[in-house]
Amino acid sequence: MGKQKNNFKYCICSALLMMFCTHTSLAQDNPDAEDYETAKYTQQGRPQMSISRLQEGWLISSYMVGADGKIDDFVILDSSGLAVFENEVRHSMDDAVFAPAKLNGEPVASAFRQQHILASGGMVGSPDFAKDFNAFSNALNEEEFDTASAILERMGQRRIRGNYEFALLSLGRFQLGLEQEMPLSEQIIHLYRSLAYTGNVVETHNDYFLPNDVSERFVDVFERVEGIQNSDQVYAVNGQLSETGAWLLPLFKRGFGITEGHEFMERAQLRCGVGSYNVALSPDADYQVPESARDCALLMQGEPGAKISLVQF
Repeated sequence: MGKQKNNFKYCICSALLMMFCTHTSLAQDNPDAEDYETAKYTQQGRPQMSISRLQEGWLISSYMVGADGKIDDFVILDSSGLAVFENEVRHSMDDAVFAPAKLNGEPVASAFRQQHILASGGMVGSPDFAKDFNAFSNALNEEEFDTASAILERMGQRRIRGNYEFALLSLGRFQLGLEQEMPLSEQIIHLYRSLAYTGNVVETHNDYFLPNDVSERFVDVFERVEGIQNSDQVYAVNGQLSETGAWLLPLFKRGFGITEGHEFMERAQLRCGVGSYNVALSPDADYQVPESARDCALLMQGEPGAKISLVQF
């Protein structure tokens, strides 16, 4: 995967309300470039402050930072569903300004994925939720995976109270998925969602009081990614568009094609470390990432919940 560069920016700060954003460039160091610099914030957007202090929410976005430093084509990939927060983030990002990425000293467009978090402060969770999560952890430790799965299903059927419960539920699904050979694309989704409380893996472990061996399991995901990248075998991916009707799929290989679900697609775009490319996905057609592109992800938009199958080769 290479090294990713992260920055943490505070958009709103008060005694009880904090919305903070983590942004990660999809670009990594380009081995074929003499010099590459990722884009950086120079001006943070100004939210309208119309959110209740007691509300919590999170969303994950994707957008392009143009060679002029302005944000373009902002898309919400996944969200807790708090509409007022989504509107605030959109407004904030409209006003944000970047110093653009540079390739060999020249400004270039670049793709970003960003997590935005609205937190009221403190770990907010019901006693029943905490009790169930402890029972789930015990079942997982005892390798009673059917019991652990049943507990997670019960937890998911309840009304989730805030980011803390949602993040723990996602973390539980990630941990169980590692034991049950969950597809890598789903593992990555749950891994991102598990950060909905803190936005940072290390802080998440500290705040959730997780055992050290959990962090070792996170490494398993990235080792699997490296294995796929280095393998000559075709990599099949099954997934679905989120409730916002979007899916940003990292491409681990240079070739790809859609095998099922194209009829639900409205748009597809390659978003890369340098530039973006619109793709007219058709069944049984193969596509190749341009040789000049590096570190690309495929943005797909269409009918929310639609199931999509692709292959990478």
